[in-house]
Amino acid sequence: MTERMQLIFSLSCSLFLFLYFMIQGKLLKRSRKARLIARARQSGRIAYGICQSALLRADHTAANACGDRSSRCKATYLYEVNGQQYRKKLVFRSPHAERLRCPEKITLYYAKGNPAEAYSKEEAERLKPVQAECCRAAAFCAIMAILVYRMLKLVLIVR
Repeated sequence: MTERMQLIFSLSCSLFLFLYFMIQGKLLKRSRKARLIARARQSGRIAYGICQSALLRADHTAANACGDRSSRCKATYLYEVNGQQYRKKLVFRSPHAERLRCPEKITLYYAKGNPAEAYSKEEAERLKPVQAECCRAAAFCAIMAILVYRMLKLVLIVR
């Protein structure tokens, strides 16, 4: 096996491994919260939360380099399932301080057998750091390509 063939083989192995991570891994699957919401919606485990308290706060962070004010609203919602009351704390964020308002009423979807575990649609739709996961998968595949290449080189030297 020539050195060029070793390189092609190791790169194709890492490419297939990367594709496997992309298809079978968590990158293309919905989050746990989104799956729970889908199951709860199908089986009718829905509760409506009413805002009990809300705290609106403007932030000046280093991430906002333009000097614009961003804001977040910490709200506590009270909801009831089977006659028992539960609390849910949520944080809403907005890049514009003057536009953010905490909703007075939200829809919560709760887990079967555990109504204290409830999520709003907004929580489930928050983006996961897909770029970081993608970079980890790519780095792992690159390391695997190097290892396969070196192992092939060793096998050929030993022969």
